[in-house]
Amino acid sequence: MTLSADKFSAQSILDYFDGKKRAAEATDRAEAATRRAGQEKLREAFEAREVAPDTLDRIATLVCRVVDAGEREAMVMRFPSEWLPDQGRSITSHDPA
Repeated sequence: MTLSADKFSAQSILDYFDGKKRAAEATDRAEAATRRAGQEKLREAFEAREVAPDTLDRIATLVCRVVDAGEREAMVMRFPSEWLPDQGRSITSHDPA
């Protein structure tokens, strides 16, 4: 919907605003659905323990860059704790799994 001089009123402005808002909300919902689908695909791969063939090469490259920069830490993998059966409790509390 667009505003035009022949239909220019307070109601047409409100309708235009509502239309823009609904379109933005629809876009947000579509993007959220795409993100959820991507996250679900990642979770399925995580649970299946599928590791890409080049993963160890990429990790080794990262470690070399970190060491060359004089650092002692590197983020190798990150995933939500909800993906673990105990929500990561055994990692942080050192409890046996």
